[in-house]
Amino acid sequence: MISTVFAQPFEPLGCAACRDKTQLPFDFTMAFQPIMDLHSGRPFAYEALVRGVDGQSADTVLSWVDDAHRYRFDQACRVKAIELASRLGLAALPQCRLSINFLPNAVYRAETCIRATMEAAKEFHFPHDRIMFEVTEGEQVTNGAHLKAIFNEYRRQGLITAIDDFGAGYAGLNMLVQFQPHVLKIDMELIRNIDQDPVRQAIVSGIALVCDRLGIDIVAELKGHDSLDKYNKPLWAAWAGLQYFLFNTGPVTSNVVEGGAFWWADRAEAQPDLQFFMVVGAGIEEGVEAVPGGNGCTINLGQIRPRSRGEVRLNSADPADAPRVIGLRDGALAFDLPAAQVTPAHLHQLYAQHLDELAQTAPPAPDVPVAAAPVPMQCR
Repeated sequence: MISTVFAQPFEPLGCAACRDKTQLPFDFTMAFQPIMDLHSGRPFAYEALVRGVDGQSADTVLSWVDDAHRYRFDQACRVKAIELASRLGLAALPQCRLSINFLPNAVYRAETCIRATMEAAKEFHFPHDRIMFEVTEGEQVTNGAHLKAIFNEYRRQGLITAIDDFGAGYAGLNMLVQFQPHVLKIDMELIRNIDQDPVRQAIVSGIALVCDRLGIDIVAELKGHDSLDKYNKPLWAAWAGLQYFLFNTGPVTSNVVEGGAFWWADRAEAQPDLQFFMVVGAGIEEGVEAVPGGNGCTINLGQIRPRSRGEVRLNSADPADAPRVIGLRDGALAFDLPAAQVTPAHLHQLYAQHLDELAQTAPPAPDVPVAAAPVPMQCR
């Protein structure tokens, strides 16, 4: 655990809560959960989540907060999140944000209650324009005008704003009419089993259209097992087969490679020459161990136009008939055989490098600055 040293987070500004120097009767720390950008594959933000110093859950810590300590706890969370994130190196990650949940009912005046946050950002050299405040789930907001005033002030200060759990509780369309945040986090209940529910698909499509029109970024919460790794186990494999047999749904309907991208290794090429494949699992390939927890994905890379190319063609309309594999080398036919007849020797002939290829020296590396190494951040 990293202890904090920011002794006096803000100056008294007149209200009773700011003048009250009573310390919290408990201590806490923060865990940092990544929010991934699906386009870049990099963390869009890390969300600071309260934890007990002995590993207690967020619910346990929040149960310790009563009305007498609500304001002090809210301010302490902001300062501690900024300090720990700065020490862990989050500020060094390009364009990565720090997401902090806040308690709107603990904010008396937005322009004064934000002062501790701005001072902490300055003290710990964390860019304040990369701090994102989101309304914490479970906080019942009865005064929409008050929350709107808070968000407007935070936006004026250059901070990022977000509405969490959109579609549940207070965070509905009425809130979106009053205030348009930078980021909208869709409630997990709307995302769960969305691949099998046309109603959820229609609702989320509508939310996505609204956000696109308003220029709002969307974050979708995924909790549970969202990887194919667990279906390596016989029991889960049998369950997946039964689900497909009975309902024509489930992991068997996945084509495994759920996404991809094209890019250049050589920018002089007119077309991309690299292809990325995103596989829904981190241990579904032979010889690759699953990651702890069972969730993850695998990104494979392939050269689009290598010297060795080929095709796989259907041999007939019979699905039990093995396809034909056609291997090409430098534009010439190397073999055209049923798949069962393609031997390791054939593949060696197709993919073996010529002596002149082996003798070539690697091209010099481009003269570009080396990016800072990513800083690992763990969520417990």
